[in-house]
Amino acid sequence: MKRSRSLNLHRDPDNGWIAGVCAGLATYFDVDRKVVRIIMVLGLIFFAWPTLIAYVVAACLLPKKSRAAEATTATADFEADDTDPDNMAYTPNLHEVEDDFDHLERKLRGLEAYLSSKDLELNRAFRNLERGENRASG
Repeated sequence: MKRSRSLNLHRDPDNGWIAGVCAGLATYFDVDRKVVRIIMVLGLIFFAWPTLIAYVVAACLLPKKSRAAEATTATADFEADDTDPDNMAYTPNLHEVEDDFDHLERKLRGLEAYLSSKDLELNRAFRNLERGENRASG
């Protein structure tokens, strides 16, 4: 099955050998990473300096692959083929999951503090007054 094409060009250092430029190009053009790497080696053999300069510039300018892009790619890859190691779904490590839960817990505590505060009642009273004034003047 055909994988879905990535929407933006990026580096993929997790799947790359040096800076992830070839892996990012392979994802963007929906081709195997080996093909892009072979083209890169041929470029280095026949056009050494331009290829090397282009690679360094791409490594400096292209952004790293974001988590959102990884999740989108992982979902598309999961639907495509589970047996291909190039299509393995992204699985976060324990520290990333803990950080996500800590972040969610802080947000939930802030929401709980706001909902149990007098600010909510005051804001609700002002909103009701505004609605009452709009009805009276309309």
